[in-house]
Amino acid sequence: MYYNLSTVLTLLITVFALYAGLVVLILLGGLVVIDPEFMTAQIRQEATVANYLDIAWLSAAMGVVAGGIGASFDSDLDVKRLTHGQRMRQRVYTDNDPDTDDVSRNS
Repeated sequence: MYYNLSTVLTLLITVFALYAGLVVLILLGGLVVIDPEFMTAQIRQEATVANYLDIAWLSAAMGVVAGGIGASFDSDLDVKRLTHGQRMRQRVYTDNDPDTDDVSRNS
């Protein structure tokens, strides 16, 4: 139970940190690339940092969704190779399963 809980917490913290980092990077890129006068003309009100933050949040959210859709095309073997350490594979998977033999031999 502790192993699973620590894995879930680690994944949650990592996902939130990477998402926040992505939003910050997109925000900085937007501030550099999008001229405030152009933004003001397009939205017909004074451009603020909140407008740039909205763009960054939307872009990051779309990127995460696109990444999730793209990740669904990964094979089960690749997912097992990425998510299970060598000791975990040795402990859980048996030699009778031909799909997992490649996972344990290639690591």
